[in-house]
Amino acid sequence: MALRFRTLARSSQAILETAEELAQVCELDDALWVATALTVDTLRLDKGFLTTMDGDADGRIRSDDVKAAIRWAMGVFRDRTAMTGGVTSLALASVNESGDGAAVIDGARRILETLGTPAVKELELDAVRKVRADEEAKGLSAAGKVLPAAAGDDEALKVFLEHVIEVTGGAPHPGGDPAVTADTLDAFLAQGKDWLAWNDAPTADASILPIADTAAAAAAHAAVTGKLDQYFLLCDTVHLDPDLASRAWVDAKDTDLLDPAAATALLERAPLARPRADGVLDAQSGLNPAWRARIRAWLDQAALLGIDTARVDRDLVAAVGAKLAPYTTWQGARPATRAGDRGADALRAHLADEALPVRTRELLQRSEVAAVALDGVKLVEKAILYQAWLLPLTNTMVSMPDLFDDKKTGWVEQGHLVMDGRVFDLAIRVNDAGRAEKFAAMSPLYTMFVKVGEKGGALTDEYMIPVTAGEREHLCDGMWGVFFDPEGNERHAQIRKMIVNPISIKEALLAPFRKIGETIQQTLDKASASQTTAMSSGVTEKVSSAADKAASAPTSTVAAAEAAKAAEAAKATAPPPAPEAAPAPAAPPAEAPSPLGNLPLLAAGIGIALGAIGAFVTAALSALFSATATVSTGIASLAASAGVPEGAAGAVTAVSYPFALILVILGVVLVPFLIYAVPVSLATWFRLRRRDLATLLEGSGWAINTRLYLDRDLAVQLTTRPPLPR
Repeated sequence: MALRFRTLARSSQAILETAEELAQVCELDDALWVATALTVDTLRLDKGFLTTMDGDADGRIRSDDVKAAIRWAMGVFRDRTAMTGGVTSLALASVNESGDGAAVIDGARRILETLGTPAVKELELDAVRKVRADEEAKGLSAAGKVLPAAAGDDEALKVFLEHVIEVTGGAPHPGGDPAVTADTLDAFLAQGKDWLAWNDAPTADASILPIADTAAAAAAHAAVTGKLDQYFLLCDTVHLDPDLASRAWVDAKDTDLLDPAAATALLERAPLARPRADGVLDAQSGLNPAWRARIRAWLDQAALLGIDTARVDRDLVAAVGAKLAPYTTWQGARPATRAGDRGADALRAHLADEALPVRTRELLQRSEVAAVALDGVKLVEKAILYQAWLLPLTNTMVSMPDLFDDKKTGWVEQGHLVMDGRVFDLAIRVNDAGRAEKFAAMSPLYTMFVKVGEKGGALTDEYMIPVTAGEREHLCDGMWGVFFDPEGNERHAQIRKMIVNPISIKEALLAPFRKIGETIQQTLDKASASQTTAMSSGVTEKVSSAADKAASAPTSTVAAAEAAKAAEAAKATAPPPAPEAAPAPAAPPAEAPSPLGNLPLLAAGIGIALGAIGAFVTAALSALFSATATVSTGIASLAASAGVPEGAAGAVTAVSYPFALILVILGVVLVPFLIYAVPVSLATWFRLRRRDLATLLEGSGWAINTRLYLDRDLAVQLTTRPPLPR
């Protein structure tokens, strides 16, 4: 039987639907696979199956791993009808009775006996996993390795095993926890004896601990020894040449003493005191304040050691050092082990009980037998997992048909995103953000990098989600949405970054017009703001003027009344005036300008604007009708030259005018649009044809052999806007 192929994403891919076709994959050249390697964390298949396939635990499954699994499964199963994917029950009758099949049958029977159902001829995956978990919980699931749980109700043995692991670090166990082995047990016993011998040394040699708190004395001595040596060395220089005294002191010329940090550093660096030619340190006065407390603490410890501290010189330092030398030597010989972390009494008790190591070695022997039984359980689980998931995994690596089937969810699809009124159906896990961004930029896909997290928690996961249909609309960095995993669990989602590319031909065609619209909107907003500011300023000025006049009105009225009274009094006492010429009429009082006074100017401005618009429209229509008349006349002339009768020529002329009008309008509007639209559409179409989903998988660590080009059907399937309900 030969493999069948079909065209998906403009490439030929094998069809794998039966176990017989699965078996032929071993003969298919790796270069004809869609992917020859993938990262485990990007698949939604059973985690136990993926762990079994990833034998070296490097997080990747390669084509050779798949081929080895297929060969093993073909050797185990004689009836392969259940190997179509998803069947998690094992019929013992479908397994070969030779080779690894015999071991699978033997392991299955042991499991059935453990479950108390030896007569049953079929096993469910959940039951197998329960038996495995129970066996592993006993702590003897790996040969030659014992977990503390293996001690059962023996609390003393359990504490002993924990102590062994604590001291030696234990040995790695398949379950993930450290375990006790024969080597770690021997290391614990040897290290424990060495530590106890070292710990008990002061009992035999009293000079090691001359006082109760020798450790404090040693610490105080170590804290000042270096500084004392510095001081005495400076004293030697002054003794040699008194003129060097000024140079045997710290130089504070460039130090900002108002800075606490700088002042503290200066004191730490300065000598203990002014160097003296006699080499003696006056501990009562003149000590550096930064070292005063440490020097006095050292002197107190020296006094406890029985040393005379009246004179502080080199001899005193040497005497203290000699007194503490045995302790220092003893501390330097401390064994490099954690055997004493629990204290000498606990360690001594564990080493004194000879039964504890003996019982531990018995458990190690039992683990050899238990591991064999557990290996049988693991073999049965492996057979069921391969039966259920080997075909889907192989299909994903060889041809990936589920990705192109709108009725199925591909095993690389981690869920769907709801955002901006749309549903984005393809989400591929990001396990290396730098690599993912690099490869996503290589494809003309519009790709969103979306962070996802539990509600109320941090955004811990990240996915690459392509936008494949429609337009960008309101999508932007930082936008929030909701993410649903394949089980329907809802999680928070936020766009972290976007790789921006054209999404559709429509979007590319409308982009310049939308840019023009944005520019016009910005211009109008600017003009509107300017006019609003001017009007606000005018209104404010008018209101302020009116308020000033209102405030001065009462004073003006009183003054006018008093002036009128004074004039009448003067008129009564003054002689009658001589006759004079009639006075010129008085000018009318000035009035405040009224807003209505601007109406003529406003009307004139509007009229000028409308006139300009009308003139433009008239000129445009005139040009249009002139061109139409020219075309119509040309049609009539063609009709006359063709020998059309005069009556018929008139009819042609009458019909030709509207036809000519349509031609002119199309020529003015359609031709320029086509000149713009055709190259833009073609360029965008060619770019959209190169959208490649394989780059997203490569960004997640897959080794891809062929391109997974996005066709129109898949594009509209991956990005949708749900219709309104009926």
